[in-house]
Amino acid sequence: MLSCAAVKRWLVVLVLVGLTGAACGADVDDSGPTTTKPQRTTTTTNPDEAAVRRVAEEWHAAALRLAANPDPADPALRRYLTGDLLGRYEADLARRAKDGLVVRAPPDSVAKYTIEEVRVTGDSATLRECSIDDLLLVSKKSGEVLDDEVVTSELETVAKKVNGDWRLARRMTRREWKGVARCGG
Repeated sequence: MLSCAAVKRWLVVLVLVGLTGAACGADVDDSGPTTTKPQRTTTTTNPDEAAVRRVAEEWHAAALRLAANPDPADPALRRYLTGDLLGRYEADLARRAKDGLVVRAPPDSVAKYTIEEVRVTGDSATLRECSIDDLLLVSKKSGEVLDDEVVTSELETVAKKVNGDWRLARRMTRREWKGVARCGG
């Protein structure tokens, strides 16, 4: 059985994709307690790079919604994920729904998600991203906060083109720091 901290960290790795490169400073999203604002650091004219960025950003928003209300049958899973990442996320959401675990943002959240780089080669792409996670793992039944650790993660995500559409397929944590830190720094 995973510890509460491990469950939360796994959730955030699945939700917030972090990579090397630029700074990950604080950015509060005023739209609600379970959202963070994607930060774009570069622009692109390559249609595949733009499509991969869009899928990652849309998945980020969907994943935050699912973290607050776990549903392993949500159509967003199959719209944005494939392969190993899809299977792991479905299993994790089913377990969290069964265990009554949800993720909430603290009132003064500094959570942030930044896509640092997208590299496309044929039908495969690699994303480098940075995430700051200060989200709270909470027991839905009791309201008890089970994990409130703040972690900055540098992650790498592999996307694949499936039937002409980009899907996120695999995600790995490259580095992790306690607290708010600069990715790649």
